[in-house]
Amino acid sequence: MYVDNANIPFRGHLMCHMLADSIPELHAMADAIGMQRRWFQPKSFPHYDVPRDRRDAAVRLGAIEVDRRGIVRVMRRLRADPVFVAAMKQERERHADAMGHG
Repeated sequence: MYVDNANIPFRGHLMCHMLADSIPELHAMADAIGMQRRWFQPKSFPHYDVPRDRRDAAVRLGAIEVDRRGIVRVMRRLRADPVFVAAMKQERERHADAMGHG
């Protein structure tokens, strides 16, 4: 589980990115810190945009803090993992079906 140090303004919050080595792990952390599943973003890379206070909660639960370069390194490593890539494709298809785009 990884959270970056981005400070992206969105609706009065400063947001960062949270991703994980597996999609089930990502959803489990999102559930643990009170994120809604509809906030999941599977299209570019499976992640959640997380407000700073929930980022802090994720860190307390074991998420690894990384900078912008660190999050890119994690994404590159995961994109080279065929098991993760297959799961990512399945998740995108599920999301498209749920949104009525499949």
